[in-house]
Parts: sequence; structure tokens; C-alpha cells
Amino acid sequence: MYVEIHINAGGGSGPEVLVAGKSEVANQYADKVVNALSGTLNLPNRGIKTRNLIVLNETVMPVILVECLFADSDDVDKYDPEVIAKAIVNGLVGAEDSSNVEWKLGWNCNDVGWWYCICLENKSYYSSKDGWQEIGGEWYIFNDKGYALQDSWYHDENNNNWYYLGDDCKMVRGNKDKPLWKWIDSSCYAFDEHGKMYSNCVTPDGYSVDKSGKWIKNTKK
Repeated sequence: MYVEIHINAGGGSGPEVLVAGKSEVANQYADKVVNALSGTLNLPNRGIKTRNLIVLNETVMPVILVECLFADSDDVDKYDPEVIAKAIVNGLVGAEDSSNVEWKLGWNCNDVGWWYCICLENKSYYSSKDGWQEIGGEWYIFNDKGYALQDSWYHDENNNNWYYLGDDCKMVRGNKDKPLWKWIDSSCYAFDEHGKMYSNCVTPDGYSVDKSGKWIKNTKK
């Protein structure tokens, strides 16, 4: 099996894997790799695409060309060579496939992340279609692969609010009239007791935030 790894360009978003379309083995690995990358990076899955490229057509063994993400879009914020490498390896060896681990009711974890099993008999789990889930008094949201969002922003289209899921996958939230402040990518943001990010306002504790939610430094009511 030959694997070539690239970074894409052209202003798109998400991983894709290119194949020649001649090898069923290559197609199977391509599917696993693109799913692993999409789930790990929490980016749109652009799927498998057949392309007429020399490396794909002239390589004798099964071959895939992995386009990890786009260098000229917001994808670059997700760039982490170690995370990408692990996701590709997991796709190739099947470690991302939760069927390869022993399931238990409730929280489960593999190399990709955490998921929540709600029925052992048919191995069902929460995913993005289930929306917010309150588990043990904390709120979680899951992606379309069933993994809980972790260290990640989430925009709820139902109420047009932004939320942040921490390293423990829990919704970041403050207390009534006392926001929780959190540094994220060199900027500081405030969250209310429902987890909603404050934006374009003065927070209850007297600090100004801009329309993107960032604290405006040296400002206090």
C-alpha cells in the first residue's frame, strides 16, 4: 500500500482522499482515512474522489493520495501534524473503528475521542442529529461520527449562539451574573450560566467584548 500525503489549496474545507478508481483495496483504505481525518479534525468530509494523476495511475501497488485540509482557509486553525498523522494511521490500521474495541454502556474512548453508548445491544450512540445531551449534570454535543466535541467551538443554529466544549468535552459555562472567562487561541471569551458566549456587549462583571466575543483589553465599565 502506497500513501502520499498532501495539504490542499483552493479555499475549500475538509479532508479528501484521491484514488485512481482501479483498486477496491485502495478505495476501502481511502474511505477509512477520510472518515478518520474528518472526525478527528471536526472538518467537513469531502469524501473519496477519482483523479487521473500520474502517482495514482503509474503506481503498481494500491495507492491513495490524502489531502488533509486546506492551507488557505480556516482549516489551517486545525493543522496539527501529530494529530493528522495519528488520524491517518488510525484509518489505515482500523484503530478509529469503534467496533474494534469493547463497548460499554455510557462513555467509551479510543484514539479518536469519546463517544456515549446508549444501547449495547445494537451499539447505538449519540451523534450530531441528537443535539445537546445532558449527562451527569453537564452538557455535551457530538459530531456526525458520534464523537463528543473536545477543545472546540460549536455554533448552535437553533439560537444563533456560540458555545465552547473544553478538554473534558463539557460545555464551558459560568454562573448567574458571574461569567466564566476562558483564554482560547490567545483571546479571552466570557460564557454565561447556559454556556452562551457573550458578544458585542458589556458582561455582567463589567468587561467589554466585541462582536466576535473577544475581550476588548483595558476596558471595564
